[in-house]
Amino acid sequence: MFDQTLIDLSQLVGGDSFTIPCTLSLNGTGTVVQALNDSGANGFLFVNTRLARDISSFLGAEIIPLAREIPLKGFDGKASSPVTQALFLNMSIDGRRQLLAPFLIVDIGGHDMIIGRKWFSYFNIHLDIRKRRLLWPPEHPPTPYFAREILIPRESLTKSNSTLPYQDDIDYRQQLFDIEDARSAKKGSIAHYTVAELQTAIKPLMTTRHPPAPIVEDCPEPITQDEALEELLSAIPKRPITQHPLDTDAGYKSKENIQGEEIPVSIENCWI
Repeated sequence: MFDQTLIDLSQLVGGDSFTIPCTLSLNGTGTVVQALNDSGANGFLFVNTRLARDISSFLGAEIIPLAREIPLKGFDGKASSPVTQALFLNMSIDGRRQLLAPFLIVDIGGHDMIIGRKWFSYFNIHLDIRKRRLLWPPEHPPTPYFAREILIPRESLTKSNSTLPYQDDIDYRQQLFDIEDARSAKKGSIAHYTVAELQTAIKPLMTTRHPPAPIVEDCPEPITQDEALEELLSAIPKRPITQHPLDTDAGYKSKENIQGEEIPVSIENCWI
């Protein structure tokens, strides 16, 4: 018989979730996230859609489409968006390392990762809620692992939009390089892409601050590199030549040649 009248009613709801640090890695690089231990989640392992995209982009993990959709229901019993994609990552938790663990990609709100009931059941792991720890069976001891991985902070995985004033200039210049690379990508140094192909290639790189990068029109006839250089030089505006008459009586002296004779200096027409 337990007297529960002494329980502080303010502590019945709220508090920190039961999470545990977990390292997700691939190809020698990883990140540490807080995994929610949820025995009520009727699944194996879940990863947030946002984190899955960041990991796929940063660590090079492949997002795999499922052969069929997996229906999901929320805690209130209402149907939510089905699962259509999965991700395989190495997972280190409590000193145990699991290779290529399968993660279902779902929208799970404020958590990056959820460990579900089926994972606890599969490895025969119990939850010590009071001490906030996992109780592992003897058949799953800590895994010896001597290779060192590069750990990236979780917030560094997300690509931030740069607000530096010169970043748009760098992006615009890169667009011009991309155009030139696209022109030389085909076989032969004089082959050109069509205007439509170039527009498609650089469309994702366009910025809002600068106008679209100039597109090279289709060339009806291929030209050689010498012809292209000559055409480019001819398009450069020539600097006008200005005549600056100088005062010959401003104290200029004549020069002497090697025989000692004076040579008059003529500066009637001096051009620069």
